[in-house]
Order: sequence, then C-alpha cells, then structure tokens
Amino acid sequence: METIQAYAVPLWHNYVSTVCEADREAVIAAAENVSDIAIATSASDRRGLVGMGGTVAHRSSSHTDTVVARYSVTLGSRDDQNPYTAELEAIAMALRCMPDGLQRRELTVLSSSQSSLKAIARPRQESGQITI
Repeated sequence: METIQAYAVPLWHNYVSTVCEADREAVIAAAENVSDIAIATSASDRRGLVGMGGTVAHRSSSHTDTVVARYSVTLGSRDDQNPYTAELEAIAMALRCMPDGLQRRELTVLSSSQSSLKAIARPRQESGQITI
C-alpha cells in the first residue's frame, strides 16, 4: 500500500510544460516535429503482469533519428503494480539513464498516458508521487 506524504511546491518553481493531444493526427505531427531528443514510453498490463519500456532517440538537424537507448522490463503482478505508476517509472528511467552527452538538452516525452504527463506537469499529493 502506498503512503502519500505531504508535498509543497514553492511558488517560484518552474513546472514542466506539457501538451496533451486527443487528435491522432496532431500527435503524429508533434512527434515528427521533435527537434532534439525524443523519449517514447509505454506501460502495459497483460495477463496480470505490468511492464514498461521506452526508447530514447536523438534527432539530427537533417531529421534522421538515431536510437541511443532502448529498454523494457516486467515490473510485477497487477496486484502489486499498475500501468499509471509503470508509465511514470518508464519516463523516470529514461531521464535517469540518459546517455552521456545528451543531458541538459531539449527533450520531448511522447506518452499515451495523459494522467502521467499531467501529474509530472503539476505534482501534488497523489499516487505515484515517489516517482514524480
């Protein structure tokens, strides 16, 4: 069982900006317009097991992508995990394991989990806060 702790964000804190699109075509266009680092993440719940994965790609000025990291892992049973926190962990893992030379660059995280992106943009006392 998760314990949710008190959480305060200073007024001067810069939040992560997010854009959540419901239109599939707009999402595809946004993904094609990534200019530097793209992180694509996913989490799933299949046959009672929760897993996560992701890809980190570097886009050159000629708009060719070079995949610099790829990962996937089974986190555990649905009784102990859920896809929401798995998606948060997938994003966190990509950021923690960013290859040398790519830190402190402009990056775009592509995720189908709007709830995870909204939680990152506006952290509060909520489920998954230990990852956020």
